[in-house]
Amino acid sequence: MRHRHIAAAALALPGALLASPPAHADPCDAYAYGIPQGPVVAGLQEGDLGRGRRVCERTEFGVGGGGALIADLANFYGDLSAGITLDGSLALGRGELFAFFQAFRYELVLEDLAASAVGLGETALGGGYRFLATDRFTLGVNGKVVLPTAAGIYQNTWPFGWDVGLSGLVEVHPRVHLHGHAGVLASAAASKGPTQPRVGGVVTVGADLRPAPGFALVLDLHGDFGYTAPLDVLAGGIGLRFSDRKRFGFEVGATLPLAGRDPTAVSLDLRASVLLGAYASPAPRVASR
Repeated sequence: MRHRHIAAAALALPGALLASPPAHADPCDAYAYGIPQGPVVAGLQEGDLGRGRRVCERTEFGVGGGGALIADLANFYGDLSAGITLDGSLALGRGELFAFFQAFRYELVLEDLAASAVGLGETALGGGYRFLATDRFTLGVNGKVVLPTAAGIYQNTWPFGWDVGLSGLVEVHPRVHLHGHAGVLASAAASKGPTQPRVGGVVTVGADLRPAPGFALVLDLHGDFGYTAPLDVLAGGIGLRFSDRKRFGFEVGATLPLAGRDPTAVSLDLRASVLLGAYASPAPRVASR
């Protein structure tokens, strides 16, 4: 009888390994190669103000392109913007310094008369630190400052902003991770007129579903509150992520407002990245027979 139980366990073991890859000592270990991580890359605010930040530190360089469409039919106003962004981050232990710069931006405003502008976009500088890590959960704080470097877009006013928040990651299953971000965003304008100070809150929750190490589907729910209205925006996000399972990653993401005051119709982004620090390739799949 005992030998039968041992034989049954031996036969069941390969199936269990195929159904569930090994768990990690730290949830960030699941992102130790080029696969992108964190909330969907497409933000709604200028300079990605208030967009949820990943919690796992890494040293990487990225190039992105995308745009947003604003359609405020009630006020006969439309805005189409597009640009190219460079970004990078430097891991320092469990800390991280990061920056991004919109090297090119095109803006088309549709009112009574159409007007367009071409120039630089915003610059953001920030940092983060993971202060809690267990085998299933990790939590960190992060924040950034958005600088008014879009000289060709703004006239007679120079808006700037900053945000700070908590980001977390939970490993529900080696192939299913939940991420979240909650924080505060604020902005003001340097001008001869009103400074227009604003303060609000942001919350992002989402899931990262990874059926294979080189592919992930990301679903997010994002909300801004109290910045310009009690409910600025409630939006859904979706992203597709790919990796060569080594250093390179690619993401296409979209954020679509579902409710709220924000007139943005859609925000789209594409981003390619390369991991510059040490990486660990995911374990190869075990072929079934």
